[in-house]
Amino acid sequence: SDMYHELGGMVNEQCPHYVAYFWPKLSFFSQEVIRRVEYLPEDMDEATQKDLQHFTRDMAYLACTWSLDPRKDNPVPGFANVTGEYMKMIRLQPDSSLDTPLLPNGLAQNTSKLMTTDACLFWTSSLFCDLGYMARDYQGDVHDEQPEDLCWSTIKMPPYGFTLFGMSLMDGMPKMTADQVGQEFSRPEYLKCQEKGLDEQEVRNICPISGHYPAGMFGLDWGVPPPVGSERRKQVNTCNKKLGNPDFTGLTSAQVHVANEGDDIDLLKPYVGPLLNATEGMERRQYFESLPREEAEKLMKQQQEQVVKALASAMGGKQNIDITQIVHMAFEQR
Repeated sequence: SDMYHELGGMVNEQCPHYVAYFWPKLSFFSQEVIRRVEYLPEDMDEATQKDLQHFTRDMAYLACTWSLDPRKDNPVPGFANVTGEYMKMIRLQPDSSLDTPLLPNGLAQNTSKLMTTDACLFWTSSLFCDLGYMARDYQGDVHDEQPEDLCWSTIKMPPYGFTLFGMSLMDGMPKMTADQVGQEFSRPEYLKCQEKGLDEQEVRNICPISGHYPAGMFGLDWGVPPPVGSERRKQVNTCNKKLGNPDFTGLTSAQVHVANEGDDIDLLKPYVGPLLNATEGMERRQYFESLPREEAEKLMKQQQEQVVKALASAMGGKQNIDITQIVHMAFEQR
């Protein structure tokens, strides 16, 4: 709970900007989840629900991994085309399919770009039902002419990376400039792929978790749920019940996920196992605490230097920071 007290306000404030920036991915993967949810009955057997949850977890991973963006100008070379084709494969599957295709093997050469956090998977899985029905409403009658088309791959990314504390968190993309602040929700290019533009107030209502937790928990506001008695509220509640929320979306022992870990996420072969889990993190902390002060300080300084070295290398002399690359490099050097 200390983490939520310290970081919750910042997370709540950044959530609407995150949704607006990555809306194409959130729209696509959330709708893939709800069409499968709607196909299945409420009294599905336990094995089927487990398969649905695994598919939803896969979709959350794909939505959370920033490099897997089909839009033009994706700063990771080759990833836009690969991601677009992969998303088409998922769309072409029938409503009854709970199998997620494996990612192309070529991506295994760049696993540092295929990392995301457990916290993002938790957030996305918790909100897929809300996001999916909101996305369907926004899309309206605007649909791709053919199932094998993908409109989101025909538009460009914003001219800046996702920006936090005045820095772009995306390698190869500049930070948002002062004159671009406040334009996050004005994305006219989205209207090529959906009937309605983003409603800033609705996006803010859905953040950080659409009121699924009571207001005041950890001293925070958790968003605004759909009105009592509304069709949207009924849809979202039914969807979450089928998914097994909130139990299904709890945080796991892993802090970072990668496509080829082969444990929770198994979308790329060969499997390499989880990178780092909370138990290992706690063991390291206990190890440091057991050492004499001088020795512990020396080791901590060495690790800090490794992180700084990774940070400097990732920045490449620019004001852009690819957080996943930093984490990956720091891990490799431990």
